[in-house]
Amino acid sequence: MNTNETDKIDVLKKRIDNFVADAAKIQAELVKARDEMRVNLELVNSEKCNSQEDEKLRTHIFELDDIIIDFDSLIDNHFDQKIAAIKY
Repeated sequence: MNTNETDKIDVLKKRIDNFVADAAKIQAELVKARDEMRVNLELVNSEKCNSQEDEKLRTHIFELDDIIIDFDSLIDNHFDQKIAAIKY
């Protein structure tokens, strides 16, 4: 490979590293939001609020859990393999 090709590959590797870092930040924010909703659900339960509000929070928590699981799978199963193939 010539220097130009090597430089292009290095740029791609850096972009991939940045993407993975951004994905990890997004994942952390999703987990934080889910945990905050769980705390709110506990408050709702302790105050014996109406069941509609309680059910809405449960639904949002389950949806966030699903998103987090999907996000984990996407990163772990797809991107890790693709990144390894490109880097090495």
